[in-house]
Order: sequence, then structure tokens, then C-alpha cells
Amino acid sequence: MSERELLGSTLFAEVDLFKPDVAKVKVKSGTTQYQKTIKVEDLVCILKGCKEEPMKIEKMPRAPQGMVDLWYGQDTDFRVSIFVPGDLRPTAYLSAKNEKMLPYPNLLFMFKVEGGNISRSSVFAVKVSRARALQDDTKLYKFPYGNVWGDSGSICWGSNSGAVRHKSLSDMEGVIATFFNAVMNNDLYKPGGLNGGGTVTLNCSLEELLSKMSQEDVFPDKILMEAGVTYSKAMGM
Repeated sequence: MSERELLGSTLFAEVDLFKPDVAKVKVKSGTTQYQKTIKVEDLVCILKGCKEEPMKIEKMPRAPQGMVDLWYGQDTDFRVSIFVPGDLRPTAYLSAKNEKMLPYPNLLFMFKVEGGNISRSSVFAVKVSRARALQDDTKLYKFPYGNVWGDSGSICWGSNSGAVRHKSLSDMEGVIATFFNAVMNNDLYKPGGLNGGGTVTLNCSLEELLSKMSQEDVFPDKILMEAGVTYSKAMGM
């Protein structure tokens, strides 16, 4: 590879502690990669001729509470998963005036942001008790109420579609709060049954489910319906 071709390339060097006299050098130029084993003294000569530039360090935006994994390009392009512990939450059904306190299971939110806008948003229930317990093969369960496509976990934002525009990593907690504050309707809820296909295992309407759940302090995980995907598959890892 000529000196002209080296310009603009990326060089990686690896020295084996058991063979300290030689180094494995890789040079990446576009889609082409070159690899060669050379003497360390020759590597030092090459590096002496390189232009030294100060490392650019930038402050990362504040990570959202409950963040599990983050794939980060820049503040306008990233994928993130966020664990939200189960809790009692005020929930409006069909009207903001018709609000009840309902128990929620542990939830896992997933967002993909491209160009500063959320291009994919989903939420699933999980039976693990904390974020650190999540593994690649952890089973995901359908969100048990409305406003979510059960199998895919995709969130329907409806009139709150503005919540997915112009967002950075530090905005994700606010996006989740918008989801919880949205008025719930029947559109995406499916009565269930043990044969599957429903939002939960109970064969009842959403209104009936909400009435039952309003009598509970903790969400009963036994009525959750499997979504048919694992954590890694849903995140596209």
C-alpha cells in the first residue's frame, strides 16, 4: 500500500505480550482492509511520522432512568431500551375525566431514533424484576392494555404524535411519561383466552379488564400473554 493510499485510512495495531517484538497491523481504507505482521521497531517508525491530533471528547447527554442498553451514533441517531418497574398509575379510559388507578407490570420500552425523530417505538411487559436481570433470550410479553399493537409492541401515539419528533436521548423519560398520560381506547385491545391471540389470557373486554385491575394493587403476571419474541430479537440485535 503506497503512502498516498494510506492517507485517510485507519490503522489498528495489536502487540502480543508473548511476542513483544512483532505487531499485527490492520489498515482500513473504505471497504478495503490490509493486514500484515511487522516488527515493533518498524511500527514505531511509522507512528513517528504520523500527525498527532488531540482526542475530541464530548459530553454524552444524560441517560434516562432505567436504561438497559444503548447503541449510540450521535444524539440524533441511537437505539435505546429502558426498563420501567411495575407500579400503580392513574390511567384515563376513553376520556380524560374517566380515570382510575391501575397496576402495571414491569415494562420494557424500546426506541430507535433517526435524524432526531423516533422512527420506532415499542413497549412490552417482562417478568424479570430488574433491568440487570434482562438477557438476550428473555421472553417478552404483550402490553396488557390499549394503545399498543400486541404482537409487535408498537406504540400508537394518536394525537400525541408530536411526542416522537425532535427527540434526543435525554428526552426519553418525557416520551415515556407522554405514553402513560395518553387516554386509552379499545382500538388495539383484543379479548384473549388460553388459546392465545389476545392481549391478555383473560377473555374479557378492555373495559372489563380495567375494572378488574382497578381492584388490584399489583399487576398479576399470570395473565400476561407471550409476544413470541425475545429481548434481542425485538431490539434487532
